[in-house]
Amino acid sequence: MTESVRAMTESLLDREARLEQANALLEQTVDDRTRQLSAANAELARLASQDALTGLANRRAFEQRAADEEARARRTGRGIGLLMLDVDLFKSVNDRFGHSVGDRVLQEISRLLEASIRETDLAARLGGEEFAVLLPELAGPAEAALVAEKIRLAVQGHGFAEAGHVTLSIGVAWADGHATPVVVALQRADEALYAAKRRGRNCCVSADDSLAG
Repeated sequence: MTESVRAMTESLLDREARLEQANALLEQTVDDRTRQLSAANAELARLASQDALTGLANRRAFEQRAADEEARARRTGRGIGLLMLDVDLFKSVNDRFGHSVGDRVLQEISRLLEASIRETDLAARLGGEEFAVLLPELAGPAEAALVAEKIRLAVQGHGFAEAGHVTLSIGVAWADGHATPVVVALQRADEALYAAKRRGRNCCVSADDSLAG
């Protein structure tokens, strides 16, 4: 092999090696960007379904999950408990202690909600001081009422370091996916919530309670 041919061969081999390195670097870059894009999309999805202040599900996520559970209830025959919750006299908390304290109260209540329900349940902040809880796969309305009372007592007995005594009013309703769809049960739970307010607050009222009005 002449020197010129040897030099040409070495040059070609060197170019191929550099090309392989460049391709490997490009593939690594594409993989990295793909992972970054996937992570960014996952974060966007999380933010779209999560309340920014409390970390609970937001209204959109709650409504989607409620629709999914309603479809399941139709198949299984096991109903869904629905709770509507409102922090009593929350405006006075903000007025007296400031909105930053009010925000921390909502965050603490959110943690208490999560601690009081099953992993298969869903707690959501619908806006302001209003929360909702979805309780799928229950045997009957009485179980939903028991969960509501558990939550009420947890908040009533909690020591809010900056705001003192805070309570909840809770409305309870039952959806079976057929005669009482979720959208109707939510309206009934909301009406029961306002009945609880009329009764003096810090109580739970079931939608089928004859005294709810």
